[in-house]
Amino acid sequence: KPKKQKKSNSNTDYEPSSPTFDVSCFVAGSKIKLSSGKNINIEDLVVGDIVLSYNVNTNIFEESSIENVTINYKDNLVIYNFDNGIKITCTDTHPIWVVGKGWSSYRQTDVNDSEHIGLTKQISTGDECFYYSNNKFNKVKISKIIEKQNKMVRVWNVKNVTGNHNFIINNVLVHNVT
Repeated sequence: KPKKQKKSNSNTDYEPSSPTFDVSCFVAGSKIKLSSGKNINIEDLVVGDIVLSYNVNTNIFEESSIENVTINYKDNLVIYNFDNGIKITCTDTHPIWVVGKGWSSYRQTDVNDSEHIGLTKQISTGDECFYYSNNKFNKVKISKIIEKQNKMVRVWNVKNVTGNHNFIINNVLVHNVT
């Protein structure tokens, strides 16, 4: 297991020089699934934490190490409401795995990573995503998408997840967008 770096993402040690609008992120309180099965708030992750990830080619869950956690301020947020009551609040460009489409986002973006995903597909109400429950994925439908573009909000992103370049947040499979 890689060594953990000292936590350095407290509320007092980051001052943005200028907001960037090309980074995909999640709001505080979003729950990341660790390989141990525990959930941890995204703002509490540190480099070296081991998360549960998913190999979309082999359909196997795997352990992946966090190599970078970033903090930004964004105002281009969306809230995905799922038919099982789960919600995810993230930037409108963050890719989520959609059954039958692959990596998709509310505002399409070009994902430049080792998987060569390229342009994400358009995510829509009614799309089905992978929802983690009882050590497997089930399908869950997006019942509503709400745009929230009114004020700058502090957001976090897990970048450089080893191996599969994805992780599970609020029990839904998402990309790490490197």
